[in-house]
Amino acid sequence: MSNKNKKTVFNDPSGRIVIPSLVTKEQEENFKIYPSWFVDDNSFNDSIRKIRVYYNADEYRSVYMGLNESDVYLLKFIANFKSVQKIHLIREARLFPEIFNASSINTSIKHLFMNNLIWKWKYKHPVYGENIDVYTLSSNGYYLLKTLFGSEHYFFPTLLLSPRIPDVFHIRFWETIDLYQIFASLSIYQGSTTLFSGNDKKHVMKSPLQVSLQLINDSIKKLVIYPNLQTDSSDYYKSVIEKWSDIINDGANSDIDVNGLPGETSVLTFYSPSLSYAKTFAKTFELGQYNFPILIIVGSIIKSHGIEQAFLAPVVGDKDNQLKQIKINRISDNADD
Repeated sequence: MSNKNKKTVFNDPSGRIVIPSLVTKEQEENFKIYPSWFVDDNSFNDSIRKIRVYYNADEYRSVYMGLNESDVYLLKFIANFKSVQKIHLIREARLFPEIFNASSINTSIKHLFMNNLIWKWKYKHPVYGENIDVYTLSSNGYYLLKTLFGSEHYFFPTLLLSPRIPDVFHIRFWETIDLYQIFASLSIYQGSTTLFSGNDKKHVMKSPLQVSLQLINDSIKKLVIYPNLQTDSSDYYKSVIEKWSDIINDGANSDIDVNGLPGETSVLTFYSPSLSYAKTFAKTFELGQYNFPILIIVGSIIKSHGIEQAFLAPVVGDKDNQLKQIKINRISDNADD
């Protein structure tokens, strides 16, 4: 796929960039999402009867043999990113048309849902006022993948039904996909993974996304990303920063391995929905005091001005912990293709 085509993946018909995860703090606070078991226009009871029930692990192998390439790709994509909106699946097809095409999405999703490998959810979009289709791995989907691909790590989906995982965490998962797909559409993208928790000697708080990008002066950086919810507690981020500082020895060892991704320097990176939140975040956690590289990527700036202006960094040594814009080379090279 050419870079020129990739550039248009994230625009709506009016030309504005659409970021499905971008909501206000009030919308975060009031966020609700519900499982949906309806199959086409069938009643609830008829729908439940149509969805496959598993009786033993041997069935996973036979069901897997009935999946085509698109089915497997979408199943693993949903498993890796935990919660996925329909728009994310459409964008993935546009990014990688050699793997599957957008016309096969509805067929694959229905096939996976009827085989009880994914769960379907509904949430009412706060702006459009319409129900949005959302998909997560099901418990049977999890066990199928663990049975056949035991060395791969997947999030246990029943946690989404427990109080341990608030509804609003779906937004964090969507933030992760939004960033991944934006980066994957750029010429500076070098690769990504979806879980990093440190190494055998030292652990960090689990990062849901790690991306290698060819950034300043053509050097490749490994961004270890933590998406921010505006309703997150401060204790979580204190642990994120403290454990990161420890694993890189306060900046003396910033070339740690991140899942084998290319690049010499690993950068602690946060994704903030808004500039005001990013500024508050930098002050709250005194990001200017640290000697290792830190980036903040701002969603509202991506939407209004584009990704090339959305990279911010704390001013090292600044007692006010102010942020400065980082000029990223070559992002706009796509326009020249």
